[in-house]
Amino acid sequence: MSSGINDDDLQPLRTYMQNVLVMEQELSPYLFQTLLTLVSSSSNHDLSLLKAHDEGKFEKAMRWTILRGIQKPYSGVKLSEKKNASSWWFRTGTSFSHCFLVGEALDWMKGWVERMQKEIIHDTTSPYNHAANTSQLVEFMAQLMKAWGWIESLHDTNSQQETTFSFEKNKSQWFRMGDLAKPRLIVVGGGMSGYKVAKQLGDWFELTLIDKEGTMDLVPIYPTLITDKNNIHHIAIDHKKTLPSNVKCIKGVVTLASQVGVIVETLEAQEENGEVFKVDPKLEHSQEDSSTITNYQDLSLKDNAGISRVNDTIPHRYFMKFDYLVLAPGCTCWNNFPITKLSHNEIKFVNPYDANSLIESHSIIEQLSETEEICVLGGGYVAVEVAGFLAEKYRDKKITIIQRSHQLMKPSRDAHNAVMDIFKNTLTNVKVMLNSEIISQNGPKTFIVKTRISGEESNETQVNCSVCFICTGMRPQVGFLKDFFSASLDSNEFICVNSHMQVAVRDNTLTTSNSSYYDHIFAIGDATNVKETKLASHAHKHAKTAYTVLPQVAQSIPSSQLATYTPRGYDRPQTVIIGPNHGLWVKGSTLLLNSSVVAYFKERSQAMKGRWMAGGRAQQEENEGMEENVMRK
Repeated sequence: MSSGINDDDLQPLRTYMQNVLVMEQELSPYLFQTLLTLVSSSSNHDLSLLKAHDEGKFEKAMRWTILRGIQKPYSGVKLSEKKNASSWWFRTGTSFSHCFLVGEALDWMKGWVERMQKEIIHDTTSPYNHAANTSQLVEFMAQLMKAWGWIESLHDTNSQQETTFSFEKNKSQWFRMGDLAKPRLIVVGGGMSGYKVAKQLGDWFELTLIDKEGTMDLVPIYPTLITDKNNIHHIAIDHKKTLPSNVKCIKGVVTLASQVGVIVETLEAQEENGEVFKVDPKLEHSQEDSSTITNYQDLSLKDNAGISRVNDTIPHRYFMKFDYLVLAPGCTCWNNFPITKLSHNEIKFVNPYDANSLIESHSIIEQLSETEEICVLGGGYVAVEVAGFLAEKYRDKKITIIQRSHQLMKPSRDAHNAVMDIFKNTLTNVKVMLNSEIISQNGPKTFIVKTRISGEESNETQVNCSVCFICTGMRPQVGFLKDFFSASLDSNEFICVNSHMQVAVRDNTLTTSNSSYYDHIFAIGDATNVKETKLASHAHKHAKTAYTVLPQVAQSIPSSQLATYTPRGYDRPQTVIIGPNHGLWVKGSTLLLNSSVVAYFKERSQAMKGRWMAGGRAQQEENEGMEENVMRK
């Protein structure tokens, strides 16, 4: 989900992100020195007022260093789900997540103080080179977090005097993280898998979902937009209307991601705090609108292209820190065919993985003359579906499929034959060019296509084209990861993950991944390197694994006990609809069914799901298990 801005514009943001990483490292010594000063002063501090100390820098340092340090997986502080103490006897009452033993938190803080003592106290140049009372510092930090509402007791402390409560004397007590101190989870991408994670984990985390369009799109029926652009109303499911109210939804684009935070570009102003703050306005990029780029570099083909600008308004840019990150950026089309860059190009290129691009194609195609033609590049499932809907919608237009291979619908020869029969006998305005590829563009609306005849023999023909649908495969949208996660991408730029959907930490000098993975960073959906066909059902299972593993990791459950995902392989049944009246059910090389019933059920079932989900949050809450059923189907 990169913004599509050029490399020169990104460089200041890279520098900014590096500075954030340095700042995080510098917060620990700053915090330690400030704590020493506050504890050693004779005055009795109003702990609640210290949140604003040093213009909020002290509070930020406490949150980033101590609170988030305690919450880190495998820190030694085990976060668990518990019921409030008064209800334990009857096993009823309110259940709380992120509960911890006071003693474990104190031990972690003592360890931090001891590390800082070695680092700073022994520095003779430091003004704080005197011994610190470890217990006093630890108690002070715990009291601060309690006063600020970051941690709360599960026991009834109303009768206790707050000033006399001692953490050191109550090590066996259970506390929980307050609502303002839940671990921060950012989900990048609100498609099928990202949406599912966001829906499930709003209670466990302070959750933010960032998506370019602000919708969860039913991608399997995108081609139906060719028939009727109004289908978008039940294909695009509004995040803000359908996700739980405790999930923050941002319509925007992640420009850059690191191991600690992301930079977001959005037209929606965000509330700034210790973990969300605006990037220096000096780093805003040029106001030149990237939509002026023409031909095959147009917005429909760029890597998520950024967000539209309103009256040349420059979007806000924010840095958002996270404790956990889920990457679900999805894929777009490959734009890798060799054509000449012509300033006078008049071909409209359409991205079948972009709803807006498909909708925009309507007005262009409707204005074509009878002699103007439409091309579909590729011969896989998506290409066949697109060609079928185009042929059904525009009976008076010539549709040409240009396929590099010797057949459509690989690896099933039976499926190829079935599709060719449909194009020969029913959708007769479709022409199929096999063993063919575009080698150049000759004129504003003309491709030169090379067709292999036999052996080394080939010929070249001119193909007129006014609108071109690029269905040449899927490309992961990972431009925003290349600066800080390049070593986590495979040779095709898919995100490397393990069986828990955690992102690989790789040595980019090696050709294969090592066994190390981030505990707190996950990737799901089509953009991962999981060895299986890219299907919506698989994306849902990725999401289920991630939303199961994330709370487990937060509770420091050993990796050997985490939920796992088993790749489904490349031999799973798939449905293909060739226009609204023809459908195939294919499993690997086997054609299981050739019937209009397949088309009917695929389109209608997805449409029904979309209409129901678009009904709003109130209906969703009233029918809480119903959506789970529909999504599973």
